[in-house]
Amino acid sequence: MAAWRSCSRVLGELEKTGRPPWIKGIGNLRGMPNQRQRQNFERQIETMAFPPTLPHITGVRADAADRLWILRMGDDSGASRGPIDIVTVDGQYLGTRGDESPGPSLASGPDGIAVFVAPGRKWTFPSSALSDSRSDPVIRPDRAIRPGVWFCLPLLLVAGCAPSAVRSSDRTLFDRDTDVALDVDVRRSMDRNGFTLVDFDYASPDGGRVPALLYEPGAPAAEPAPAILLVHGTPGNRASLHNLAVAYARAGVYVLAISAPWVRPAPYRSWNMIPAPLVNEHDRLELIQLIHDLRQGIDFLAQDRRVDSTRIAVVGHSAGGMAAAILAGVDRRLAACVLMAPTPGWVATMEYNERERPGIPGIERYDTLSAAAKAAWAASLEPLDATHWISRVRGMPILFQGALRDRSVPREDVERLYDAAPEPKSIEWYPLPHRLGRAAFADQARFLADRLGFPVDRFDAPGRM
Repeated sequence: MAAWRSCSRVLGELEKTGRPPWIKGIGNLRGMPNQRQRQNFERQIETMAFPPTLPHITGVRADAADRLWILRMGDDSGASRGPIDIVTVDGQYLGTRGDESPGPSLASGPDGIAVFVAPGRKWTFPSSALSDSRSDPVIRPDRAIRPGVWFCLPLLLVAGCAPSAVRSSDRTLFDRDTDVALDVDVRRSMDRNGFTLVDFDYASPDGGRVPALLYEPGAPAAEPAPAILLVHGTPGNRASLHNLAVAYARAGVYVLAISAPWVRPAPYRSWNMIPAPLVNEHDRLELIQLIHDLRQGIDFLAQDRRVDSTRIAVVGHSAGGMAAAILAGVDRRLAACVLMAPTPGWVATMEYNERERPGIPGIERYDTLSAAAKAAWAASLEPLDATHWISRVRGMPILFQGALRDRSVPREDVERLYDAAPEPKSIEWYPLPHRLGRAAFADQARFLADRLGFPVDRFDAPGRM
């Protein structure tokens, strides 16, 4: 509908002035004869694809198999119950119950299946329908659905309506397309003092390229060496933990550092945007893509014959600690994990900044939201909270490093994540600011040397990241 309104507006402008405005994707038509302008624009309109008209949707529920059951209105008055469409949280149509016409009746929007919840309708499934996927659900008027709200599936997973559609224990949330080749493209390799720096990128399973840096030991061991995956915070990029990466490379460890999706311009951001949460459904997509890209990074390291695939660790700082905690619960190939001043999730970060740092750049997007919009955004990100995923770690040692003078991540957030992690785990606190320092880096090197097997005496702890 938005596209159709844009087209109508441009045609109206042509009728009035003969000079159409610039439309993204159509191009600037000024300078062409009026008749030719109109013919050209009408020709493009004819080839545009528009979604079908949406039927009224009166309710959405998830069953025990995490399928979405979407109830349609029976008639224009809303007095009767309509058919029920069944789809997966990924947007795959499974079937329709109570309707003789085959095929999906939902409209597909640019970001997934679009669903409109009509006002004035109340419904729910009985417990038998939720526990037995074969039973035909019966609608009862005992729970109201918030009226007049648009949802995009699977991005918001009907936040505020069915937040349990994707459970925090559902490992498939971070499953990726393993058929996507790494497609490594090396830009340059530079010999430095005691290490080699390789500037390259590789393919993301979710589209686009992953900017990366590989720090190679200057004198590799005869046998396969250990490796570390470094994950930066925000703001930051693949070079943000450079000094730490160099120290590990000089100690005989391969280090891979990538730039997170929130510092890549496409497809949700421009180059001049502050790399803070967008406070919309794209935050969810970017975090999922980051985990996919990190898993590709483990693939990259594991396929390198110079690397021992059984001795790969992940080290994350701040928001990178959040991603590292999720990765530790998702990918069983990791041998150890270090979380430096980690935040449990974007919601905790924004709530803390709004409360304690109201003037910080990037917080204004969150400040402008209504209380209902903030709640919906929080509900959409709740399944991605790092506390859910770190609890799934089995037998892998985790070191938490907290900063007592941290103004970005409060102590209670670090402790909440620590409490969710299983044993073996340990936590150390330092009288340092958010970016920590030499003492913390020396401690984590000793921790990793014990697990990965590299000479810690060759690690020269940097004064800063």
